[in-house]
Amino acid sequence: MQSISTIKANSPHSAQTSTTVDANDMPQSDMTRPETREETGQPTELSFLSKDRVAVAADWMSILGIFLTLYTALKVMCLSQQYLFAGRVRDYKKQISSHCKDLNTQLASGQFTHAPAAATLVICLTVIKRIAKTGPDDTRKNAKLIRQKIKIGLKQPARNITRDFVVEIQRELRGLEEDLAHNIKDQKITPQR
Repeated sequence: MQSISTIKANSPHSAQTSTTVDANDMPQSDMTRPETREETGQPTELSFLSKDRVAVAADWMSILGIFLTLYTALKVMCLSQQYLFAGRVRDYKKQISSHCKDLNTQLASGQFTHAPAAATLVICLTVIKRIAKTGPDDTRKNAKLIRQKIKIGLKQPARNITRDFVVEIQRELRGLEEDLAHNIKDQKITPQR
């Protein structure tokens, strides 16, 4: 017979008795429970690398890794947009310049017609949309403002587009063209003397 522990009972009415418990009589949950350091009488030590702490630290590190990956992906997208704009800024400037010339010839003609002006503004709107997505901050803000004004003007029927509206849009397009010219100058690398 295997003995697990000895239980001593101190009773005021009886003498000190000692009882032996058989291993077969104990429930299974008590037999499989590991003894802690307090039960064995050994001093407890703090372990900074316990299994629980390592698991929690690994969880936090994986969450941090996810956020770092998302941040890096966003930065790469922003850089690619900047390089895309830098590569196409000359084309954007040429397109805006040609649209301004078209609007100028329509305004300079003796008879101003609404339909060609609306068609030119619609084509110009697509170029401005690309500039508003990929341009630097100041150029992007200007392009968004011009785009909103053109959209508001084009919501009206073509016959309601006034000459003054086209003149105002043409001025703002010229300003956007100058912003693009400044961006081209900023891209040039000048040697230090």
